[in-house]
Amino acid sequence: MSKEIKNLLKLALEKDASSFKDSMNDIISSRIQAQLDVRKNEISADVMKTEESVELDEASYTFKNSGEANKFMKAVTQAGIDKKVLKAKGNSITVGKLKDKDMQQMLDLMAKDMKATIKG
Repeated sequence: MSKEIKNLLKLALEKDASSFKDSMNDIISSRIQAQLDVRKNEISADVMKTEESVELDEASYTFKNSGEANKFMKAVTQAGIDKKVLKAKGNSITVGKLKDKDMQQMLDLMAKDMKATIKG
């Protein structure tokens, strides 16, 4: 029997209603909080695992001219993508594997706005 339960029984036998009520509320609150903490940790672990495990294939963007490709390259690096995952050749830009699906969607939208052809 846990220490908390023993204390509750002692208070009940002593007919100390207010202390029994306070102790019971404390026990219930701490158990609820413990369960919430466990669940919060499970959810955050699932979210982190999902984000880390997603790796998107590389994408290639072909622009009308090299000037448009350079503008895209500059915008992409300003958005926070490392130059190591970018390959530029003429009017084409290849973006290596990204782990962020939202970033990939943003790049696709930028390229579409610039009337680029997208592969991958």
